Amino acid sequence: MQAITFSMLTSTSSRVSTFFSVHFILSINVWCGMIDDMLTGPFILDDRMTGQNYLDFLQNELPKQLQDVSLAKRVAMYFL
Repeated sequence: MQAITFSMLTSTSSRVSTFFSVHFILSINVWCGMIDDMLTGPFILDDRMTGQNYLDFLQNELPKQLQDVSLAKRVAMYFL
């Protein structure tokens, strides 16, 4: 997770200054697979990564990503 902070000091006159800071966290989950000499993906997982979200990805989205992979290779695959 990457945290980014933007800060700025502004001055409207020689006596008045305003300081403000905005802080937000960037987070993205990307799945990518390597099969022999072929790279499949990337696939961006939209929500926060949970066991249920990952299971949904494996059951619903991954088969779409693997359409170009032969059945023989798919049977021999394993996931970490």
